[in-house]
Amino acid sequence: MSKYQEVVEDIIRKIEKNEYTDKLPTEDQLIEQYQVSRNTIRNAIRTLKKQGTLFSIQGSGVFVRHTRDDDSLWMNGSCGITENAPRHKITTDVKGFHIMMAGEELSKRMQCELTTPIYYIERVRKMDGVPMAIEYTYYNKDLVPSLDRRIASQSIYSYIKNDLKLSIGFADKYFHVKQLSAQEASILGLEEGSPALEVEDYVHLSNGQLFNVSRMVYNYKTTHFYASNVD
Repeated sequence: MSKYQEVVEDIIRKIEKNEYTDKLPTEDQLIEQYQVSRNTIRNAIRTLKKQGTLFSIQGSGVFVRHTRDDDSLWMNGSCGITENAPRHKITTDVKGFHIMMAGEELSKRMQCELTTPIYYIERVRKMDGVPMAIEYTYYNKDLVPSLDRRIASQSIYSYIKNDLKLSIGFADKYFHVKQLSAQEASILGLEEGSPALEVEDYVHLSNGQLFNVSRMVYNYKTTHFYASNVD
């Protein structure tokens, strides 16, 4: 875990314990408290603002953003489930992992050249041990090299940011309602034909390059969502 993620998790713990109920300490105080660099504190604050946990008032400081405490999954972000559900333990079972060459249809979806090497991964994402979603995801191997099954069993986005030092920019999301197939229902512990929210993500690096296209099929019984208006 990177330093800024450690700061993120500690600030969240302090908010949950009501140690921070309104205004956070100043940036200099946080640097002294955590013994980290200014950039680390700023990255942590930026992440928490994106998650809707904090907000800034110019000239006044950084404040706790009070939202409904109903354990919903934040849908705005482009930083992956692990960071979008900071109050939960996210684990992953990798069901499929292989490399393919992009054909005509996939190259259009991935905005890449024909025969570009693409990772295709199927994963079951669990929240606190309970299956919450099935993920079907593609990564451009030219942009995300050295991805393997071990990394896929953890947080791929953490690997991209912390190991590859790539900056994730923005995501476009498309929402659909569908019925679960027999196989999907079995994985999620539901009945065949049960309703499901399906979310397609097209995620770009900060330079605008599309590196990841995924489709997430969520368990309607265990997963709840919210969106927030953030800067």
